Amino acid sequence: PQDGFYRSPTARQNTIRALDMGVDIVGGIPHFERTMADGTRSVTELCEIAAQRGLMVDLHCDETDDPLSRHIEQLAYETQRLGLQGKVAGSHLTSMHSMDNYYVSKLLPLIAEAGVSAIPNPLINIMLQGRHDTFPKRRGMTRVKEML
Repeated sequence: PQDGFYRSPTARQNTIRALDMGVDIVGGIPHFERTMADGTRSVTELCEIAAQRGLMVDLHCDETDDPLSRHIEQLAYETQRLGLQGKVAGSHLTSMHSMDNYYVSKLLPLIAEAGVSAIPNPLINIMLQGRHDTFPKRRGMTRVKEML
């Protein structure tokens, strides 16, 4: 779902149709939903679809400067709940550069325990993130060093 799983009335149908045609990874962009609650629901439903079909998941999670965009937490939870360890990636995760250090200290072990891979994308995010900032500007990198 390119514009959010719940934003378009045909997104679920199109996702299922694409998977039936041979697409072998379930993707999504939960922070594109209209509300955080819809983003959380989309993470749950997309992971359930993947688990039912035995597929991998790659969600472009929290690609925003908003420190309250925390869909990676739900993705880690669903990964463990559905037994998807080793089959899930959270791409970008740039909201982590804005999150409170204490929260991140709890989040990183959750991601690691769930076996969720993190895929940063510095070449794109260096241009996209921090657009609304004055100086200093955030540069769109998730906390790679802390994840190692």
